[in-house]
Amino acid sequence: MRPFPAVSCAREGTLTVIYSGDDASFIRLEPAFKAISEHIFRVSDVPGHAQRLKLLNNYIAGCTMVANSEALAYGAASGLDMKTMLDVINVSSGQNFMFTNWFSRCLLSEEYESWSAAEIIAKDVSLFVKSAATEGRSHHVAQATHEVLGAFSAEDPKRDQMYLYEYVRDGKFSATD
Repeated sequence: MRPFPAVSCAREGTLTVIYSGDDASFIRLEPAFKAISEHIFRVSDVPGHAQRLKLLNNYIAGCTMVANSEALAYGAASGLDMKTMLDVINVSSGQNFMFTNWFSRCLLSEEYESWSAAEIIAKDVSLFVKSAATEGRSHHVAQATHEVLGAFSAEDPKRDQMYLYEYVRDGKFSATD
């Protein structure tokens, strides 16, 4: 079994470190941060800001996964070739991290190993929805994404998140679920 994505990224030095807190603690922790990442962001001195930024980033990734899956399933249903769709999108306005880094690799090889489970992305979007709702913030797209990812995860929480494409393509989710 492959290690959790954060472990692999830390070993490779590609983990994104997001820090919020006081200067002295950041200075003390910076050598450890540099050991696991070239991407270190001190976002503020307000405790909780780093967690909030991580949450909104993961929410965007979840929405993107659902949108990518729906778009590719729409194209494939009419006979468009997967590689052609991905090649065009990856150099056009629809390009995004998930297409470039996960969808292109996993869908073309049919090796769905992003090393992250369905339950992780579903949990992250759920946390965003709860937080936004509690604060009275707009979260319409987040709610729709949460419904899709929640149903997907409920089927098999440990399944790799990249199987979301097949789940959407095969029509396993409907708005009445």
